[in-house]
Amino acid sequence: MRDVEGSIETLLCYLELHAPHILSNLAPVYATCQLQCYGGPQQLQAVAKKCPPVGVAIARQKLRGERFERASSLTFPVVDISDSMGWDAGPVKRELSRLQWTFDTGGARKSGVLVQFSDLAFHMRTCGDLSDDELDGLVDFLHERVMRQERAELAQLALLGDRLGKVAHKNYWMCANEVDLKRSNALKKYLDDYFDEADEEKDGLVNLSVEEPDACSLGQLTSDIRLFIQTYGGEHILSARSIARVFHGIDSPRFPAAVWGRVRRFWRSHLHVHFHVVLREAGTQLLLLREK
Repeated sequence: MRDVEGSIETLLCYLELHAPHILSNLAPVYATCQLQCYGGPQQLQAVAKKCPPVGVAIARQKLRGERFERASSLTFPVVDISDSMGWDAGPVKRELSRLQWTFDTGGARKSGVLVQFSDLAFHMRTCGDLSDDELDGLVDFLHERVMRQERAELAQLALLGDRLGKVAHKNYWMCANEVDLKRSNALKKYLDDYFDEADEEKDGLVNLSVEEPDACSLGQLTSDIRLFIQTYGGEHILSARSIARVFHGIDSPRFPAAVWGRVRRFWRSHLHVHFHVVLREAGTQLLLLREK
């Protein structure tokens, strides 16, 4: 899950840098509040009259048919409630936390109300009236930005492999007894040049073209993708990238290698086909099956 959260956070940062007037990232917050009143239903009703967010949360749940005559606890989305009232979540949470105490001339003492916050969530401010064209534009920007980053990292990896190959010995024993200063200095020079070059220059130093498979391999790939979707589409949320990762044997939180490595029918079954080709064909088949 950490990888997924990191990916979402990266995309949100891309959007904020691209269109700060549309989206502004805020600090993560706990999105859910749970109140437990040990004084029973009467205490919960008294808290609702004293604290407007609690009253609004109860009113909303009553509209959905829930009853509170005998309820002594309440769980509600505190961020959503705060936003609907036009308040910031921070002050609302502080006010809710104060419900756990009563203050009088003798000082502070526990009130019999337990307040807990849970479900850490992303928090942002964004426009809610974007047109379809504006939403499509943001999606296109994110896709292009992610693909550009992917190409840059692939170019860097390919370039590093190429430079290491130029200074490497054919066998380890050829450099086991003494240091090859000539190759060592050459590697240092390669590394210095690598960090001095711009990403655009690195992209031009390696060939990242996608090799299309022959008709037979492409047909087998398409058939396997369809079978995979039909077999596992009902129990898993599939995406083109998740399918491509399985076919190339790349571990992911949803498809861990320890489990899916046993599914030899699909795991690492198309290593001979370029990853981007598998990604493209998986996306095409998912769209075709969803349209049926």
